[in-house]
Amino acid sequence: MILSHHQQHQLQRIETGLFRSDPQLTAMLGIFGKLSAGQTMPAWEQVPTRRDRIRQAAALTVQAITLAAAAIGLLLSAVLALLIVVADPRHRQPAPRAERTSRSRGSDGRSDPAGQSLRPMSTSTLMADPAAARRASRAPPRRTRSPASRPDQQ
Repeated sequence: MILSHHQQHQLQRIETGLFRSDPQLTAMLGIFGKLSAGQTMPAWEQVPTRRDRIRQAAALTVQAITLAAAAIGLLLSAVLALLIVVADPRHRQPAPRAERTSRSRGSDGRSDPAGQSLRPMSTSTLMADPAAARRASRAPPRRTRSPASRPDQQ
């Protein structure tokens, strides 16, 4: 390690002050220095160089940008899926209608002239769809035609 003249002078002043203040600590540090003179410093105790710090900062920056790009991509795909569902008429749910059967029989056993009749709605259906309940309560009573009033049987 290369130190400037000023730094070397400061270290010598600290060493001299230590010798004077605590001679026992000075002796212990001297023994430690002799025992550890041939060993290298562990990697986890070494101060990273400037180049190492720059590499680490660059790696963290790339990681952050990648994570942000993935989050933005996920957000955009969710918005696109939502727009497709909202804008595409094929994905819209049909409006609730009264349930009808095809070609049912009237109360007298003959086929229904309109070809369709209303099925009785259960209470749970009416409670689940308040609009259907209002329509069912406002519907006029169904009138049946007498056989004499039909034009096809004259």
